[in-house]
Amino acid sequence: MILPTFHTSNFEVEEYNTVPIEISWSLSEGQQHKSKCLFPAKSNFPTVKSMTFDNRLEPMDLAIYYSEGCTGLCPGIPQFLARYKIDIPKPTHEKFSLKL
Repeated sequence: MILPTFHTSNFEVEEYNTVPIEISWSLSEGQQHKSKCLFPAKSNFPTVKSMTFDNRLEPMDLAIYYSEGCTGLCPGIPQFLARYKIDIPKPTHEKFSLKL
């Protein structure tokens, strides 16, 4: 499109993920977990997402993975993308938020 001797029509490339990506996190010291769809199938990328946890005092485990039972994932690709352990610093205020 930028060569002076060769002309093409303008075009735009949009990328998207074909497989939904979920995140799960621990609720307390017990093994309770909550999950949420972070990037639904066919959502454009790159995209920035943020999550806020209010008054969280305990360390938490995060797991990011392709949704269970999803089709379209190439054979040999692992389901889990990343795992994180987040230690919460001591808060200086009564009400606080942890933003990821």
